[in-house]
Amino acid sequence: MYSPNAMFNPRANCSTCCPWGTLRIRIGLVVRYISPDVVQQGRSRDMVLLARGQDDYGHFDIVAPPLHDLPFGESTVHSESMARRTRNVLPAGAGSKR
Repeated sequence: MYSPNAMFNPRANCSTCCPWGTLRIRIGLVVRYISPDVVQQGRSRDMVLLARGQDDYGHFDIVAPPLHDLPFGESTVHSESMARRTRNVLPAGAGSKR
């Protein structure tokens, strides 16, 4: 469960709205399993980590697992992956200056 006040009000009193009572950054993790034989549609190929086995289909760009933790914003693989995801989700031409 989350506190809408904490999510939408940056000046919220964390001691009353956050059950853990800290201002430390917290992260969540989402894992989506996609079978290698699946073909995703989009303008860019998705980047993935191979969970196990091998990819005999070549529908995704497989990246190596990170060797160590990096501070937020310093992973070039993550930045490229998110840029590709954005291109695949947004319609062509979205975000371009007119």
